[in-house]
Amino acid sequence: MNYDYTVDADESNTIIFEAASPEKVALNIKIDDTTIKPFYSSEMSEEWKEFSVDVKLKKGKHTIQFVTSSNASVLYVTNVQIKQDIIESTHSQINILQSSIESKVSKNGIISSINQSSEKVSISANKINFNGLVTANNYFQILTDGSFVATYGTLGGWTVKDGIIKSNDQKLTLDPANDRIYFNDDDDDHITELSPDGTRTNYLTVDGGIVGGDAALLISAGSSSRIQFYDSFSDDGEDAIKLQGNLEVRGTKSRVARTENFSDRLLYCYETPTPMFGDLGCGKTNDRGIAIVDIDPEFSETINSGIEYQVFLQKEGDGDIWVAEKEESYFTVRGTPNLKFSWEVKCIQKSFEHLRLDEKEVQEAAQKDARDAQKDYNIIIDTIVEDYDKEMEELINESN
Repeated sequence: MNYDYTVDADESNTIIFEAASPEKVALNIKIDDTTIKPFYSSEMSEEWKEFSVDVKLKKGKHTIQFVTSSNASVLYVTNVQIKQDIIESTHSQINILQSSIESKVSKNGIISSINQSSEKVSISANKINFNGLVTANNYFQILTDGSFVATYGTLGGWTVKDGIIKSNDQKLTLDPANDRIYFNDDDDDHITELSPDGTRTNYLTVDGGIVGGDAALLISAGSSSRIQFYDSFSDDGEDAIKLQGNLEVRGTKSRVARTENFSDRLLYCYETPTPMFGDLGCGKTNDRGIAIVDIDPEFSETINSGIEYQVFLQKEGDGDIWVAEKEESYFTVRGTPNLKFSWEVKCIQKSFEHLRLDEKEVQEAAQKDARDAQKDYNIIIDTIVEDYDKEMEELINESN
């Protein structure tokens, strides 16, 4: 058994201890691996006996060693004391048995102990310091910076194995290697799979769920092969479903219209190769056969009237009319004086002038590039703001 202690100057110390050995084993007292004094077997006793050793030590750290003549010998040591005014006394007990080693140290009522056998080592103390790398069967490591690495085991309600973290009921799996979160059913099949880009969701069932506190979302996709969305369960037509982004539909897009004498009927959308908006109205030429039709200013802000737009006329009487002039804010109709007519204008939607019968894959790639560019822009802005905050903080600290 070893004891480490430090002296602040060259000095003389007296080491006092009590020992007992049923086998009367010989004992060597060493300081820093050098034998200071041997105690022969004839000096040992089965009863407790006090021994002392006088030593002269240089300034620095030293180690006291109690070494028996045989590792299998039984020796009991207790009440180890170092007599010196500047050295605080301690009380220790060492039991060296054939199958284990037991040591106990007490100081000011605080006790620490180490029990070691071939099967296990038990340590009991108010504070345990590990300096260096601690490894347990390559599954658990305490690193030198105080952090830890665990590749197998149980942590709270989670199981760690092969780099994957699972809840104890196996219903939730975190897979950092593939950037995935899995929700499993009772058969351990992935019923829902989440990824950073949101493209891997197997299926989702929401029954009467509440979103945002007021709106309700109900999804029904069973044997009917259809999905229905409701923002509430009212049926008065006053509620709204809002979608931010592109909507792509395979099949028809229709509105359900109620009739007084017939059942609900479907009215379908008018589709064009390029996204367009339309407006319509009626007018009348003056005595000179001229009518100027202004484009609604509010409607004008939703379209690009700087690009060629189309005007369709329908006369409502005898005579003739035609479109004589088209400007960004109005168009001019000429023809038979005092002739009533109806008109319709179709214009390309603002900011969508470049779209025409786009390939679906090409459009998705362009949208992804736009999203990535926005993310990069946000990162750059965040970095600039963070650097600015750091510089301002440094300037404030320097001024103080």
